[in-house]
Amino acid sequence: MADESQWYKPGVPVRPQRVNLSVTAQYRGPGDERWHRGRTENISKTGVLIRGDKLCSLNSSVEITMTLPPGIVENAAGNLFFIGHVARLVPALGGPPGLAIQFDKYRAA
Repeated sequence: MADESQWYKPGVPVRPQRVNLSVTAQYRGPGDERWHRGRTENISKTGVLIRGDKLCSLNSSVEITMTLPPGIVENAAGNLFFIGHVARLVPALGGPPGLAIQFDKYRAA
């Protein structure tokens, strides 16, 4: 029998490929004056997993600044500013907890 994980299913979106990447990121919720430091764990063109000491609420808006190499997000590299929302909270596994953040928009910082 064929491996089911290699089949695409109609109507089910294909998750963009994630790249393991550890860079410093600063993030904050809307209205927060203070930026919180974290580190990316992985990233794709549609979102990022950041581990840091400050958690935000599920579905809340988040601003992020980080420096990325070329080829991660379309037509952008260097210092970038993202606006996104928390799609998932990730438990701490021997380190800080994580925020899976879906990007809504971005621009050069």
